[in-house]
Amino acid sequence: MYAAVHFDSVAHLQSNPKGWDKLGVCGSFMFWVIMPIGSVLPSWKYVELTEYEAMGWKFKGVNRGYITVYEDSNLFEQVPFEKWVQHPKKNKATGNPILKPMRYKYTMTQEDIEQGIAFGQKMEPHVQRALKSQARREKLGRIRRLFKRV
Repeated sequence: MYAAVHFDSVAHLQSNPKGWDKLGVCGSFMFWVIMPIGSVLPSWKYVELTEYEAMGWKFKGVNRGYITVYEDSNLFEQVPFEKWVQHPKKNKATGNPILKPMRYKYTMTQEDIEQGIAFGQKMEPHVQRALKSQARREKLGRIRRLFKRV
């Protein structure tokens, strides 16, 4: 089982690399950090996800049918390296390939697309609520700044 924890709950751990590594973060999506449910503190609010749904974060919203990453990405731990193809970036002026850092391309299968959809369906209500909350905070912030000037 995995958990999607809102970033505000874990943001303080980013300045502590050991604390962040203990979380075992496997990915992130918008305002949420995806991690194993065993590393979630009891005080944090989270969305419970199955492994199938949680690993769909990387396929959510990819319309072009493929993913490109650089050689030090953690996606190689989640998608077997044998499925990746070298896809070097090219110099715009000369057209020569840039070999360091190497870029890899993964073409998504129908199963990957379905996994991304399952993740999206699980997270959609939470995403909408967070977007509304953020918009409300920004609006109130603008109003406060306006009244400070007056």
